[in-house]
Amino acid sequence: MSQRPMPKVDSVNRLFWEGCNAKRLVLQHCHACRKTVYYPRVCCPYCHGDTLDWEPVSGNGRIVSDTLVYRHRHEGFMAEAPVLFAAVRLDEGPVIFSRITQTVSAGSSLAGRPVRVVFSEPILGQRLPYFSLMEE
Repeated sequence: MSQRPMPKVDSVNRLFWEGCNAKRLVLQHCHACRKTVYYPRVCCPYCHGDTLDWEPVSGNGRIVSDTLVYRHRHEGFMAEAPVLFAAVRLDEGPVIFSRITQTVSAGSSLAGRPVRVVFSEPILGQRLPYFSLMEE
């Protein structure tokens, strides 16, 4: 079995991944238009401002859509299937695609359900942001 792929940490996203390792979700915030930005970039995708600071966010949001993956296309993930993935709109605005820690039965939709960020145990030295369902 091949090793699972991991994020490539670079100068643009380093503070995001360091935050995850510290169990804190930190995202970029644009000084010019005041929007919260995800995924990490060198300039704001909304106004093209180039002053982006890193700030902690709540980690709370709602599921926009979800899918249950039974067969991964990469061998490094095969042993983990099935896995529930979702698009999560954070309370601060950005959408993050990530894993949901709970399991659900096939055919049920989680759209609209509240979630909060949790962090994986270190995988090859890096924690990953996942989300956990919250009570409504």
